[in-house]
Amino acid sequence: MTFNSRSLLIGVDSQKRSDADLDELHALALSAGLEPAARLRCRRDRPDPALFIGSGKADEIASIIASESITEVVFDQALSAVHQRNLNRFWQVPVLDRTELILEIFARRAQSQEGQAQVELARLQHQSTRLVRMWSHLERQRG
Repeated sequence: MTFNSRSLLIGVDSQKRSDADLDELHALALSAGLEPAARLRCRRDRPDPALFIGSGKADEIASIIASESITEVVFDQALSAVHQRNLNRFWQVPVLDRTELILEIFARRAQSQEGQAQVELARLQHQSTRLVRMWSHLERQRG
């Protein structure tokens, strides 16, 4: 995450909700040093297996990314490793979820060595769930 990068904030809900959660995400993005350039709320009953938000909405967001010069996308929900990877590849910009955004805020504000170590441990625990089966394409190779 780069300081002062233009970000798109996305909230995905299964029902109509107020903008309070997007307001909170906006405040978190500002705390992390991002510049929220646009906000978008999507309605979806269940996540799309490939892109979480569906290909039509992903295309719509791609045009917003291009027109607004967005350099980072932040979701208000937790994304699976597959969804995050697919969205990164689709949009060619970093995609963060709420957990990563909060960890980034803690990392920037940790003063003591113990605090920095705790943040790093939390970050590694979060990333470890994303590393499972990352190299599964090598399992069937023989030497």
